[in-house]
Amino acid sequence: MNTNPQTRFTTNDYVFLLVAGVMFYLQNRLAPFPCNDDVVYQYIGGMGKHFEGVYEPITTFKDVIISQLYDYQHANGRFIVHVIVQCFSGLWGMASFQIVNAFVFMMLCMGMVKIVRLQFNSYPTDKYLIVFALFFLLPTPGALFAGTIAYAVNYLWTSCAVIWVIYLYQKLQRGMVFLSLPLKIAVFFGAAVVGSLQESFTIGVS
Repeated sequence: MNTNPQTRFTTNDYVFLLVAGVMFYLQNRLAPFPCNDDVVYQYIGGMGKHFEGVYEPITTFKDVIISQLYDYQHANGRFIVHVIVQCFSGLWGMASFQIVNAFVFMMLCMGMVKIVRLQFNSYPTDKYLIVFALFFLLPTPGALFAGTIAYAVNYLWTSCAVIWVIYLYQKLQRGMVFLSLPLKIAVFFGAAVVGSLQESFTIGVS
């Protein structure tokens, strides 16, 4: 089995990513709620019934599923991500979302660093450059990643999931990991779920 010890994280790597995650969380706490898409996702039907003028607030997880079954047929096909969006917007609240969102941001950074190290081995500045790029070089990062729940789940969370699928794919391609048949089946279905999250990512990856 081939190995690449350069993809392993040091204590310094973990400490830096933790600091970056805390900074991201503090920035995310400045986001107003509800605003933009988060407003309509507090109601059954989300984008779909909003346009029909029906406003029934979500009170249970069953409401979320009913809402997204309707939305899937009348607005768009992002079922899984919008179930998550509606759960946080209508049931769990912004405070809990901001904690999970910071963790997802750290996982995205970790996945990107691992892919870079898989390709080019470890460089002392790789993690700094990646976090800097995510904070300062993306268009409107405050809206995409640390703004509304809907934007963050659609773009930050999906990009995190896609990055880790790509990382696993590259390790399999290099023969660095070997999977049993049950794990291969699990990876197949897991990749299919990730592929269903957000078409603007997964069409490009395909």
